Amino acid sequence: MPQTHCLYNISNTTRVLLMLLHATVTSRINYNVSLLAGAPRKMTDKLQRILKLQRIQNAAARVVSNHGRYDRGLTQFRRHTLHWLDVADRIRFRLCVQVYKCQHSMAPGYLAELCRPVSNIDCHQKL
Repeated sequence: MPQTHCLYNISNTTRVLLMLLHATVTSRINYNVSLLAGAPRKMTDKLQRILKLQRIQNAAARVVSNHGRYDRGLTQFRRHTLHWLDVADRIRFRLCVQVYKCQHSMAPGYLAELCRPVSNIDCHQKL
């Protein structure tokens, strides 16, 4: 009986650790979406921020999975087990979700008025 209780506590601790890491890492990525969206790859400052966030996400995945720093398969684990997108893909995804919400009246008004289809803009109607 005590061994089962210990295994449950270890499993529960891992689950809590996973939730904390996920909440912390994704909140930092989501916070930086507006700063990093559409950043050209050659802008070193923004690229360095994306790379830094990617390293933080990889470190969090290593903590959860018990992978070593140079072990293979971390990307596969992060994508298919944890269901975490790469940071650049996450930025693109969050931006697409925001545009979708703007187009379907699910976003605040101040954002919805900034996001209009190109066909609704007078100077771009004849593209």
